[in-house]
Amino acid sequence: MKMQSTAIALLCSIMAVTQLSGCEMVQNALGSNKQTVDYSEVLARSDSFFSSKPSAINIEEISNTLRLEYVYGDYFSVTETYKFENNAVQTTTIVYPGEISTVPEFVYYTNNTLSTANLQATISGTYKWTGEPLLIPGIANLDQEHAVPLAEQLKEEVDNNPGIPPDFILPSEEQTDAITQETIDTNEDAITLPGLTDNGLSILEYSDNTLTMDKYAIHVGIDKERQITIAQCPKDYVDKLVFISDNPTIASVDSKGIVRGHKNGSATITVTVDGAAGYSSIMVYVY
Repeated sequence: MKMQSTAIALLCSIMAVTQLSGCEMVQNALGSNKQTVDYSEVLARSDSFFSSKPSAINIEEISNTLRLEYVYGDYFSVTETYKFENNAVQTTTIVYPGEISTVPEFVYYTNNTLSTANLQATISGTYKWTGEPLLIPGIANLDQEHAVPLAEQLKEEVDNNPGIPPDFILPSEEQTDAITQETIDTNEDAITLPGLTDNGLSILEYSDNTLTMDKYAIHVGIDKERQITIAQCPKDYVDKLVFISDNPTIASVDSKGIVRGHKNGSATITVTVDGAAGYSSIMVYVY
């Protein structure tokens, strides 16, 4: 009964502005003795970044699973997968990086909706979100029969009037340092190995499935060198790490993560495993 009443309220809220008759039709179809609930109980709160309209929404329904994707231009996208089983909903949330690709950038851009405590890098190049669902926080109140029409309605609204993601401005060095330290402080699974240098790499900690840099932005002078320090790294991948600069004429990097500045500008150093998709990166500013 709770699922039906919540679903009705959702659909009514969506259609209230222009389609009151549609709301009444849904109530008649499911039963008229339903209690209306607040729209915000299911969708993202107004203070959440994800309450803003994305530039695109994609949905896919396969068997008892609903996949919902929010796309924010070329910056990044979020996919939530809802599996409906035994009167419960299992949710998996994955953040796919684009032009925004590091933890401090995600935290800064979403105004802390994506937080360091719940955003974990994976070896596949994505980030796993371990907190409550982001796109439909109240999904637990819905069954598949009512969640799918809601997702379809959201997609239709965005298809007709896409959102425009706000411009992204890189956080300052002080901001990235503060967020980076918070990331390290909140990771309780890592095995601390202070000052460890493995295979010529500067590594501080081993972890099960996390790779992060000790900084997400560094500065280096022209004709000067600075080694990238890895804060956390899965032990099994230490000898498979590859460093790649997207602009080696400005800042080059060798196999040990040593960056050399060549001329004024900025470059992104991406860390990959055997050349696979990058799953951690660092901005380098040459002055």
